Amino acid sequence: HYSSCVYSIEFIVFYEEDRVVGVAPLYIKQAQNFELRFICTGENEEDEVFSERLDFIVADEFEDSVVSIFMKYLDDRDKIWSKIIINNYMEDSFINKYLFPVLLRFKYSVYSHREGFRYTLDLPESSDEFFKVKKGSFYNGLKRKSRQLKKLDGFSCYVVSDQSELEKNMDDIKILHNNRWNRSEIRGAFESDVYFEFHKELAGRLLKNDQLFLLVVKINDSVISVVYGFIFNEVLSFYQSGYTVTQYSKLSIGSVSHLLAIDIAINKKLKTYDFMFGSDDSYKNKFKCVTENMCRCEIYKPGISGKMKIFLDKMHIHVN
Repeated sequence: HYSSCVYSIEFIVFYEEDRVVGVAPLYIKQAQNFELRFICTGENEEDEVFSERLDFIVADEFEDSVVSIFMKYLDDRDKIWSKIIINNYMEDSFINKYLFPVLLRFKYSVYSHREGFRYTLDLPESSDEFFKVKKGSFYNGLKRKSRQLKKLDGFSCYVVSDQSELEKNMDDIKILHNNRWNRSEIRGAFESDVYFEFHKELAGRLLKNDQLFLLVVKINDSVISVVYGFIFNEVLSFYQSGYTVTQYSKLSIGSVSHLLAIDIAINKKLKTYDFMFGSDDSYKNKFKCVTENMCRCEIYKPGISGKMKIFLDKMHIHVN
């Protein structure tokens, strides 16, 4: 699927003598302008398989050398790229802390704006401690609905641990997710074959490494909810979900499924439940999360042309 938009893969590996000290997984997109981008971004939106928290991976104490090498790369490849686009990066990222100041110093035009937030919950040692902090009508309602759900005949929930279960449960999340969004006449994320096949393969690899989180909620033999995420560095990152909207609507199955996932994460002694990206008015606000800015930027070469393009971009955003 990349063949229609990729001009060249620019997977940059930074070395200090024989040691790898950094990686920048980039490519040049063949569009109206030749855009230097992170891999897995810039396709049709429904095909983008990973477009959040993008960054270079750099070993400590080699930040300056990596920036210096990358600046030379930009100069050497000057005739090939026309602008750089970076989606959904964090303010504490390497690119924001180390690369952007140097680009500005060398008169590159850098225009960034906030796209939304990363929403996270800090997890304590026990669920009791969690609810002592998370008070109010929203959480009280979720606890009540969670109890009601668990009392239903045939209720069960489990985290997938066997490869033989995985394919069926990935199909379950696809069906539930797409059906939910189709009812609102919106295309579901898993309707893209590219997107779904990527995540099926990724889920299989994560399961082998004990990093997959796939929570399945059932009533008898019927799957009513699936929560899909990843576990890494004591963080459970929620990526996508699917749940029934025609039955059990009074039980807020989507939100209650998050509560079940949070409880499992606490029992696993994880430190953070990460909702990942959300807009300002996201439902994730109801969970009383810690928020961090997620930004998008466009970078142009030094000169008046780049400054004019950024001026026009700013005007477009203010008008909209």
